[in-house]
Amino acid sequence: MRARVTMYTIAWHTNLVQRLGELEVLVLLVSCICHDLDHPGYNNIYQINARTELALRYNDISPLENHHCSIAFRLLEHPECNIFRNMSKEMYKDVREGIIRCILATDMARHNEILTQFQEATPEFDYSNKVHTNLLCMVLIKVADISNEARPMDVAEPWVDRLLQEFFAQSAAEKSEGLPVTPFMDPDKVSKPGSQVRFIGLVLLPLFEALGELLPELTDLIITPVRVALDYYRRLNDAANKTRRSIAEAEAASSESGGSPQLPRSQSGISVKSRRSIPSQKSASRTSVDEPILIAAELHDLPEGSESGDSETATEVDVSGGAVVPSLCAPLHGSAELDSPGASSSVAIY
Repeated sequence: MRARVTMYTIAWHTNLVQRLGELEVLVLLVSCICHDLDHPGYNNIYQINARTELALRYNDISPLENHHCSIAFRLLEHPECNIFRNMSKEMYKDVREGIIRCILATDMARHNEILTQFQEATPEFDYSNKVHTNLLCMVLIKVADISNEARPMDVAEPWVDRLLQEFFAQSAAEKSEGLPVTPFMDPDKVSKPGSQVRFIGLVLLPLFEALGELLPELTDLIITPVRVALDYYRRLNDAANKTRRSIAEAEAASSESGGSPQLPRSQSGISVKSRRSIPSQKSASRTSVDEPILIAAELHDLPEGSESGDSETATEVDVSGGAVVPSLCAPLHGSAELDSPGASSSVAIY
């Protein structure tokens, strides 16, 4: 649901119909609706390592994304679902190819490849060049797919919690089945703020900024809120790290003296305010064409013991400020309710 809402908002805000044409916008919207159909809650890494039916069927090549495409077109075969039934064969062929291309682009294993190609095309981008517009469509659906942090904190953060629950469920399954444990899903190695800092700073923000180079009108809509989100989680992460260091120092001092450690007082009583009030900061993105980013699975990999084992940090900080940033929910009445966190936690967030 979030991807579709984000795509509609971007299309409206940047007049994509004029830039790409009605058919391409239709492809983008349908792709967003279908891009996670029948998601089992375990990612491609698990599918391949566990040798699941999906991995065997699609030869370890984007098994989930291929499955989503297959389910989408199986549904469209039903007369009551076939929104393309009045199209010519040639038009339907183009639409089908476009939807498959877009959905397959959401496989994070292809993130670096797609982003690099788009960055190389941007300086001389030509809307009449099909290669360029295909790249733009792939970047657009990728942005829509991982756009959670562009939304207000009260909408976005509950979905982060549910994503972590999904990650930890996969980690538990991997451990119980004797499979390699995906590092960024291991509750013994990750914390919520630390995971968010890495994902936003190294994956999400560079992608959004790359799109903003071509469509600068998106800066206030999706890029500034993401920068604010990164600052918010950095503050939480820094506070959590400071608390852990203080505890470690107190325990070390106690061990040397033989007494009881004097642990620092919890800061959990300090108010956490909405990130919408945090002053915007310049991006700390380190991604460029010369320095390709890592895929998401590597970005969340932490050394043993470097982060808290809790999915939620107990440390809160005052992140008040003055600036108010636009919200993706603003132009779409009720979009926050449509994406209510009360829905099934099996929905893939990233």
